[in-house]
Amino acid sequence: RREELTWERMLGMDGSLVFVEYVFWVATLNVVSITVFGLIPYLLGGGVALLLGVDKHLDSVLIGRAAILLLGYIVVILMLGYGHSVAKFFNWSKLQHALGIGFIIVKVALLLALEVVIFPTLSGWWIDICSLKLCDSTLSDRINYLYTAPGTTTFLHWLVSNIFTALVRCQSS
Repeated sequence: RREELTWERMLGMDGSLVFVEYVFWVATLNVVSITVFGLIPYLLGGGVALLLGVDKHLDSVLIGRAAILLLGYIVVILMLGYGHSVAKFFNWSKLQHALGIGFIIVKVALLLALEVVIFPTLSGWWIDICSLKLCDSTLSDRINYLYTAPGTTTFLHWLVSNIFTALVRCQSS
């Protein structure tokens, strides 16, 4: 017989430990996903950057960590593609299927990052550059703001681009 799951039971207000179990699973899945999708590609990208000798150059660039992470994802894609080809050559259909699904997951994640983060941020920078005279500012002022507060500047350009896109969509419909 299944027990009824109520809010009191889920939050542990009835004395059960169901809430602790849910917190454990959420924390575990969070650690696993950060490790798989963040730490491993970052370490692979850092290793490749070190082998190529570009790690010193990436430290001086504002987007060095993002470039290392992107390089790590490129390494993961190449490894999945190579593994898929080897599995196809030896006719290991289950491994070939699993590597193909992994390749699709990484490809979709990179396309999602491109559509949600990179393209709006670059569009925000383009809007900013086009409106410099409107704000009585110069490009060197904007670059100084970027060096002073890179995270805030990037977020504001991303936000301006998304607001502009939403306004254009509202006006066109």
